[in-house]
Amino acid sequence: MSTESAWVADWDLDWGRRQAQSEGHELDAEALQLLQLARRYYERFGHPPSMRPWIRFLQQEFDPAYDSVRLALCIPLPSLRTLCRWAGLPKPPHCL
Repeated sequence: MSTESAWVADWDLDWGRRQAQSEGHELDAEALQLLQLARRYYERFGHPPSMRPWIRFLQQEFDPAYDSVRLALCIPLPSLRTLCRWAGLPKPPHCL
């Protein structure tokens, strides 16, 4: 099963951390929390987030001041696609 295109049912934080490490990135506490929030978003809405709804979700669930710049500082570009991959989610809508 490709982590780029399919839900990873047995996902956990260690899985996400290993995925990021395999791409040369270490995840801090905020990045790990974003992975968990992405999973929660998918479970709640049944699809991976697109950018605007994702930022609104983060502002409601995490930090009212959250924006796409902060996301890009935390998760390497393309941030949303990378986040979904590390969270074991399908590719976000509108990603090529």
